[in-house]
Amino acid sequence: MVYISSQGKLSKLTNYNDIDFPNGIALSSDCSKLYIGSNETVVWMFDVHADGTISNKRPFAYINLAVKQIGRADAKSLADGMEIDSQGNLFITSQAGIQVFDNTGGYIGTIQIPSFISNLAFGGEDLKTLYITASGKVYSLKMNVPGLRYPIR
Repeated sequence: MVYISSQGKLSKLTNYNDIDFPNGIALSSDCSKLYIGSNETVVWMFDVHADGTISNKRPFAYINLAVKQIGRADAKSLADGMEIDSQGNLFITSQAGIQVFDNTGGYIGTIQIPSFISNLAFGGEDLKTLYITASGKVYSLKMNVPGLRYPIR
């Protein structure tokens, strides 16, 4: 992974094989932590520095495999889309559904969607609608907690 600063400076963040098929990515509400999903069952967390570089790779949460994946040697989480709500809960699409973790990495639960899901985003005027893309469909769920609104600098 690489980072390009607003001045156009290119910085290498990770080596090629550090993460198996990095896909979903999200920032914490204070932009100090970077979360990365992958084919692995772990969601990685890094510290983000003022210059945009990252360090201190460590597990944040563990993706639950879909029932059809349990016990298979080739099982992959297929973690993809990621979003964070205003309470710091992390929403991650996977083969098992939308898995939700609290801001410490504790598993809260899984939102079941009847199709294979790939991405999600909070939207609506109050950011309380979770939009989900899935196998040629778009779903929406009304949420009790709004999504995270990042500061625009």
